Amino acid sequence: MKSSICTILVSTLLTSCATTITQSTVFQPQADNRRAPGSTLEIEREDDLRSSNALVHGRITTSFGTIATSHAKTGSNRLIVACMGNAGDRKTDGIGYLNGLVPYGDALVFDYPGYGDSAGSPSLQDFEITIDAIAEHAAKADYDELVVWGHSLGGFVCGEIAKALGSAADAMIFETTASNVDAVTDAWLPWYAKPFVRLRIDEGLRSYDNVAAMADFHGPIAVLGATKDRQLPVKLSRELAEGLTATGKAVTYIEFEGARHMNVSTHADYAARMTSFFEAQLTP
Repeated sequence: MKSSICTILVSTLLTSCATTITQSTVFQPQADNRRAPGSTLEIEREDDLRSSNALVHGRITTSFGTIATSHAKTGSNRLIVACMGNAGDRKTDGIGYLNGLVPYGDALVFDYPGYGDSAGSPSLQDFEITIDAIAEHAAKADYDELVVWGHSLGGFVCGEIAKALGSAADAMIFETTASNVDAVTDAWLPWYAKPFVRLRIDEGLRSYDNVAAMADFHGPIAVLGATKDRQLPVKLSRELAEGLTATGKAVTYIEFEGARHMNVSTHADYAARMTSFFEAQLTP
């Protein structure tokens, strides 16, 4: 996502004083992983999944077709619903995401609409349908605890899923993400360009706001920041934690020194600090 927006900003500096951040700027499925709706896609390197007794692939029916899912089952009474980054899909990134989650419960990942093995298009309309479908699916699952965990772009998607779940969600985790799209674009625009460039943001994208999404959420929230994050600078995670705290939410901010945007779950302190969060904030 950052590379595309940076290209737009450079072009803007050379040609005009205004540009628009659109849905296609943000939603970027990997074209070579796109499969025809109804096909079967198995996550590659399935044997690399740790701490799981079973990995079950499934589909959730929506008005635009099916959403492809992969559910790692460990025998836990806790389900973690995970939302991947803007180019993430089950084939390319599924195992990496699941390995960071299964130490803390069963985990569910899914391909966004128009991504991987899911039908639909990478549009706000189909994302909204997907958010409701995933929330309904998770609420019906037979678990004592439900945690929603969003990384990068997935922070905004999972924030909306937690909002849709309401009291059914027990905890929310935001990993290397931001408060809203305005904060992201402001962080990416070089200081020397700000006096000359006007960024217009698609109003649908502007509606994605993690602080606003958590307005009626009453469970514990963790915000994970990475000090070497070059895609979404760590100040965005800090600002998100501060914004949520200012609204009276129970926020635990966890910063990983030297971690980058995509490798928080492999950081040396990750297991101990996440275990501490789950033990302190949720039931055993």
